[in-house]
Amino acid sequence: ASSPPPPPPPPPGPRPEELAAVQDECARLKAELRGLLKNAGAAEVERHQMSEQLDALRREMSSAKEAHQQEVAALNARPPVATIGTDHLADMRRTNEVLEVARARTEQ
Repeated sequence: ASSPPPPPPPPPGPRPEELAAVQDECARLKAELRGLLKNAGAAEVERHQMSEQLDALRREMSSAKEAHQQEVAALNARPPVATIGTDHLADMRRTNEVLEVARARTEQ
């Protein structure tokens, strides 16, 4: 009796289980890459929004600073408040006394 012929050698290249493992890894990496791209897109949108907010705050600060500088300039441009000297104060008191006496006389 003759023995059956030996099985043919496997075809060159990866075996089916190796190919399946590589395809699974490829699918996993693609999914991870999609997630990273999605996160990067969201981060870029957030960065853009924060940049716009920062620009708005800078404009607001600049306007407030300018308004403050104008206020300070206006305050510095006003003439100084005159101080009342003691002689003038004494004169005002005497005038008040005279007016009080005159009013008292007219009320009688």
